[in-house]
Amino acid sequence: MLFGAAAATGAVLGGRLGDTHPRSTLCTTAVATVVAGAGLCASSTHPVPTILSFTLLRLVGSSANPVLVHLALRYGDAAPTLASAMAISSFNVGTAAGTGITGLVLLTPAGTLAPALVGTVFALVVFLPLTALNTLERRTTPLTHR
Repeated sequence: MLFGAAAATGAVLGGRLGDTHPRSTLCTTAVATVVAGAGLCASSTHPVPTILSFTLLRLVGSSANPVLVHLALRYGDAAPTLASAMAISSFNVGTAAGTGITGLVLLTPAGTLAPALVGTVFALVVFLPLTALNTLERRTTPLTHR
């Protein structure tokens, strides 16, 4: 029940905050995802912190998707159908790649910590395109529109 409430709340908050502050919303969700992933890695044998970390992951995971699709549509305004399809497809590619990598890491000494470890590493990698996006926005947006 907590997981579902976090998903619904995240979608609403992400959409509202993402409309007015898309880059800040994405940065905040990325940081919170790293924190939640690290929390899972550190406390996976303790039920309460694990449940709280999963809830935070769902909250921020649902917050980022609407913002990412919105930005894809904004940058792909000449072909909005393609931009939307590419954004959704990239979520699916990430899920498939993450699942495959996690399956391989399960076979290592990391064992059952593999999902949390791979998720946290993926969350850290998000900062690469996010930094590129922020740099691009700063170069193309006049100071009065930031």
